[in-house]
Amino acid sequence: MHTVASAPTGLQTGSSSGIACNEHGAHGRRKASVNLASFQIQQAGFWTNSQDDDAAQPHGQHRHHFHTQHHKQQQQQQQPAAADASVTTAAPEGIASSSPLPSSPQTPTLGSPNTPVNISGVLSPQLAYDKAVETGAAKVAYQPWKAFLLANLAGVYVGFGSFLAFTVGANLQEMAISNPGLQKFLYGAIGLPAGLVMVLVCGAELYTSNTALMPVAYYEKKATLQQLARNWMISYGGNFVGALALVGLVASSGAFNEAAAVGPCAIAEYKCHHTWLQAMTRGMLCNWLVCIAVWQANAANTLGGKAIGVWLPISAFVSMGLEHCVANMFMIPCGMSLGANVTTYEFLVNNLIPVTIGNTIAGATFVGTAYSLAYGGLGKRASKAFAKYGL
Repeated sequence: MHTVASAPTGLQTGSSSGIACNEHGAHGRRKASVNLASFQIQQAGFWTNSQDDDAAQPHGQHRHHFHTQHHKQQQQQQQPAAADASVTTAAPEGIASSSPLPSSPQTPTLGSPNTPVNISGVLSPQLAYDKAVETGAAKVAYQPWKAFLLANLAGVYVGFGSFLAFTVGANLQEMAISNPGLQKFLYGAIGLPAGLVMVLVCGAELYTSNTALMPVAYYEKKATLQQLARNWMISYGGNFVGALALVGLVASSGAFNEAAAVGPCAIAEYKCHHTWLQAMTRGMLCNWLVCIAVWQANAANTLGGKAIGVWLPISAFVSMGLEHCVANMFMIPCGMSLGANVTTYEFLVNNLIPVTIGNTIAGATFVGTAYSLAYGGLGKRASKAFAKYGL
């Protein structure tokens, strides 16, 4: 009786040639072809082969029936994201072996193969420090003309933020009387944060943030003291030129009428009547927060993360009445152009100079030096020194 092995339901057969089979009986030998089928399924796989060679035999000759056995598959290690399994088994005895089917394609992963991808929105403190060092080191390569151009832009961007603060928060005089806390919050929240976001996202050289970024590059031997001093001088001068240029444009635009000029004039006069110690201390507190804002934005990987990192500290320092030298390069001259009772001497001596000193001290020590001690070269050198005393 003729018996044919059929493939399990859902399996497909394929053919290969060159398989020899001996003919039973006295009529000699003949060649026959059999199909070698390879199957790969998701849940279970089998090798199945069937061939009916009756049609190939002469009349009256014996029939040869070849019935293959089912073999269990040897499953290869499944890929984590793949639904299919890769199956290889040995061919039945007497049949030439065939190369295994290619394994199932792997599910694509982000990044390079087998490499974990960091999808965190914020860098770790150590990586944030390393990035700050790289940022400061990159500033060393700027040619003076390029650094000055970028510093001009930073002065303009911070000036735009101050312009917005003057337009909104500074003109809430009635609220300043009835609800001074809310008025100060709105004055700080709407304006200067936008200016710093423009500086960081678009790219510009801001003196106050460079007071922290350049020292860490110096501590890690990525910049010299000469390069640090040159960067500070160029960025400071460029910020001043850009801010004054925007003051001229705003004054020519007539954006502030007589009523709208009251708030900006009052702020300019107030800023120039601090004592030296008060102005310097407010400058220190201010740039501590400004450099933290820049540090946080530098550690963020998204625009939203950078904006949040900037908005919280910057709105805080403005609301608290602290002093930022680059912002004052626009605010006080703008108030003067609108009729504020402030002289150039008062602007420079009573405000800009002590505030600049305070900003510089805070950026270089409270942020740059502090984080180098925590995560950088200063900390390594300090650890070696303290180890001698068992600390």
